[in-house]
Amino acid sequence: MFAKYREVTKKIAPDGSATVLSDVEGTFARSSNGKVRIERRDVTNGSSGAAIVELEDLAGGKVYRYWTGQTRVSTSDIPRRPQPSTDGAYIQAAKLHALGEQVINGIDCFGFPVYKTVAGKAGKEEIGVGWRSLENDLQVKSENHKALSDGSRIEYVREIYDVQVGAEPDSKLFSLSGAAN
Repeated sequence: MFAKYREVTKKIAPDGSATVLSDVEGTFARSSNGKVRIERRDVTNGSSGAAIVELEDLAGGKVYRYWTGQTRVSTSDIPRRPQPSTDGAYIQAAKLHALGEQVINGIDCFGFPVYKTVAGKAGKEEIGVGWRSLENDLQVKSENHKALSDGSRIEYVREIYDVQVGAEPDSKLFSLSGAAN
């Protein structure tokens, strides 16, 4: 699977005017064995520096990150989480808990609340909605928000678009040899 990738962070003033704080573009690839590669580059105000690459190996429980053109690779563990299923029973159960259904960037998706835990507080706080294709086991879009004390708010949108479902990426995309180039 291939797609284009975008993250935009905006500050929305009380009068509704928006200021772009961050604009990131890139590419997304997922292999049939579940490995994920996201390459992203900050394009805020027309800038275009080095890209950061993230390789996720769910089976190995690791995320590898490096900047293009550099040889240093950082590694972090992925918290173990149950692997989603695309079988009919799982999909039907998930649909019961969805906030709604919408076509997002050409893909049928179901919306689910996004939560965060707040240090020192019990429970969790809802901060947005994530739009997921259950049939493709794919997070297509996430929309989060945070209210600020001055009456403005921060809006963060992360999405993939122009998705090519079924296209198998070259396995070389998922190797760390790109870190040494």
